[in-house]
Amino acid sequence: MDTFARHGGAVLRPRILLAAIAAISLGACAVIDERKATSLAARRLTALEVCSTCDLLMGPEVRDMLGETGHADALFAALTQARMRVPDSHAATIVKLLGDRAASCLSIPARFRGARSTA
Repeated sequence: MDTFARHGGAVLRPRILLAAIAAISLGACAVIDERKATSLAARRLTALEVCSTCDLLMGPEVRDMLGETGHADALFAALTQARMRVPDSHAATIVKLLGDRAASCLSIPARFRGARSTA
C-alpha cells in the first residue's frame, strides 16, 4: 500500500486510499473532499475519477429530485451541519442559490460570500 500512498513525503490516509482503490476496481468515482488528498490522488492514481460531495450535490439529478427550495435547503444543511468544503468552481453558484444564508456558511470561501450581489 505504501507504494501508492507515498509521493514526495505526502501520504494518502488508509481510508482514502482504500476508497480510491475500490473506486478504480469498480470503475466508479471516488468521493474525496480533502484538497491535498484530491491532488495527490490525481497525480498518483491516474485511473481514478475523483469528485467531491459538492460535485454530487450540485448535480442535475439531485437538483431535479429536490426542487429549487429543497436543493438550497440541502446545500445549506451540508454547509452548516457537515461543513462541506466548497471548491471555487461551485462557490458562486452556491452563493446565488443560498442567497442571504450564504453569509453564515463559513466553508464557502469568504471572497465568494461577500460577492453575492454580483452573481
